[in-house]
Amino acid sequence: SCAAYEHWKALRAERPNWWASQLGYGACLHMMGGDRAEVIDALTRALSLKPNHPRALTLLGQAYEDEDDLDAATQAYRNALAFGPSPDAQLGLGRLLQRRGHHLEAGALLQILIDTQGPQAATLFLLAQSQEATGALLEAEQTLKLALRLHPDPLRGKHYLHQFYTRQHRSAAKSAAPPCAPSSPPSVN
Repeated sequence: SCAAYEHWKALRAERPNWWASQLGYGACLHMMGGDRAEVIDALTRALSLKPNHPRALTLLGQAYEDEDDLDAATQAYRNALAFGPSPDAQLGLGRLLQRRGHHLEAGALLQILIDTQGPQAATLFLLAQSQEATGALLEAEQTLKLALRLHPDPLRGKHYLHQFYTRQHRSAAKSAAPPCAPSSPPSVN
């Protein structure tokens, strides 16, 4: 909210060398969708004042992910997870691993997140994508069906399941199609 932003902005100006003022300002600005460079600057400053703060590292990973700096985001999430489980960092890293094609690692991380935090629709959708990409199609279908039951928007959930079935149908049709016979030139009479 604007009041929280103004509070953290004033506190940051008043106490620029206090890690919490930098973290609070960066977190608030990030949640408001503020200037990403300013978010990254505030979080980097917080980490320079209190190195290895898991929440600051997770937020930094999110900010880098928003900037599409996948290497920096991956490193920030991994650094946050070095201090123990963090659902936001696990989900962020799982999302990045998925985007980068590391489906087995993403699937294992997301399964741990589900096992420890309980199933959430967003996590299940990512897990299903990893399962599908690694050929675990029955597991992917079951995961998608569970995600569908948990998703707050049933139409969107059904859309994901429909996309899955469409991909599987196309894949099956492609593998079952007979090879194309070479075409002979038309006869000229």
